[in-house]
Amino acid sequence: MRRRSCFLLLAALLAGAAEAQAGYPERPITLVTPFAAGGDADQFAQALARSIGRMAMPQKLNVDNQPGKSGTLASMAVRQIAPDGYTLLLGRVGSHAIQPAVDPSTPYTARDFTILAVLELDPLVCAVNADSPFHSARDLLSTIRKQPGELRYSTSGSGTILSFAAQYLLSISGIPINAASALHFDGGREAVAAVAEGKAHFTCAIASSVGPLIRNGKLRGLFTTATGRMESFPQIPNAREAGYRGMSSIVGWSALMGPPGLPDTVVQYWKQALLKVAADPQWLADNARLGGQPAIRLIARPDQYIQDQAALYQRMVLSMRMKP
Repeated sequence: MRRRSCFLLLAALLAGAAEAQAGYPERPITLVTPFAAGGDADQFAQALARSIGRMAMPQKLNVDNQPGKSGTLASMAVRQIAPDGYTLLLGRVGSHAIQPAVDPSTPYTARDFTILAVLELDPLVCAVNADSPFHSARDLLSTIRKQPGELRYSTSGSGTILSFAAQYLLSISGIPINAASALHFDGGREAVAAVAEGKAHFTCAIASSVGPLIRNGKLRGLFTTATGRMESFPQIPNAREAGYRGMSSIVGWSALMGPPGLPDTVVQYWKQALLKVAADPQWLADNARLGGQPAIRLIARPDQYIQDQAALYQRMVLSMRMKP
């Protein structure tokens, strides 16, 4: 009798949970962004919230910026929250691929989250000053090889995608990563400005940061890490065309994630909603404005893509002997 009562209680609880999920979403949803307001992550989160409001969802998606410790604080908070679908996370390459690679004490990996979609990709552009004598990546790397220690590259800090990109470019070219010196700045835009101002010789930075200075003639793009020619920079070859195929893997990205154990009804709801977002003209326009490439339909297996990205940075840390 006691066993039967327990069974009936469990069945009632499961039925109640299923009924609650069937009505999802019944209240506003919070999208936690683990970086500061106004940055690239926040801008993509706001673009998603606007598109969701126009195209798909009866409830509002509220963006909540929670910066701190390279995105780990907010990411860990979402990982530990109840998996009811009312708190989601905007994961980024920095928080979910790079940070766990450079800091073994990071209390999570990408596998600890329910991955709903890769929203967009952010190709990098490797660029030099417009007055630089380097007109191709081969020109630049040839000089670094011949004159080790003479040239400088700018980054947004050690262990960031800008730092990885420059060092990986040297590494796959057979050049020691200390053959060029790193200058670290507080952010990507500051790192890009340093090249325009002549403080550094080159940088590999997110296209949205580099783009305005290429368009106004202060920087010269050598190549992008996009899979094809970028619509905004059709004159700049991609990494494969430039002869540096391995650099095609170095891209920024944003992904929509939830805590582990997100119910299948919630997962399916979001997959359908995001297909509507993918077709939203304003979402496409926002991506173009921010320098991102829409990826909801492009990345068929987002969980595998993010795990592959995490493994890539793990290999880089080991092969280049980088330290946190």
